Amino acid sequence: MPKLNKKRILIVILTFVISVVIILGAYFLWKQQQVIGPLEDYLNNHEQVEEYKIKDDGNDLEIYLQFDYEPFLIDPYHEITNEIQKTVSTDYKIIIEDERNNSLKEAYYELQFILWHHYQSNEYDDMLDNLSKIKQEHSLDHLQVFVLDEGFFIQMKDNDSELIEVYDRPLTSGGGDGTNDTRN
Repeated sequence: MPKLNKKRILIVILTFVISVVIILGAYFLWKQQQVIGPLEDYLNNHEQVEEYKIKDDGNDLEIYLQFDYEPFLIDPYHEITNEIQKTVSTDYKIIIEDERNNSLKEAYYELQFILWHHYQSNEYDDMLDNLSKIKQEHSLDHLQVFVLDEGFFIQMKDNDSELIEVYDRPLTSGGGDGTNDTRN
């Protein structure tokens, strides 16, 4: 009788393992057919997307985008993020890749402080003057900042280099308006 029980236990374990493999295989096949495939088709056909790469670690998607630079990339960015939201049902992160040089990195560093300052003070009156100063100081060909729900969309161009970044709104300490930052 003990041999019979060992066989049954082995059959149950084997059945369980096979079931898990089938379920996971079906999930990954569904994800490829219903999420990644349509997203790749969309990005392949979008005229502003120069290159893209999709990384799937099983839980989250990382979507790397490189754009053909043009003024007002905010519109194609919105189109793409809206399509991604419709297509992807899991957590995802969009990473914009660009070709930034040291001058653009320095300008972006200064710009972060200005954006943080104006966001914290809620005074945007002289922000345009500060952006113009950065543009002149770093001899930028193009500088645009758009305010989004999640932060700021920044575009800079300098000769053959470009910087495209979504700068998340900074967290503040204090109040009851979603700004109770409890980080140490």
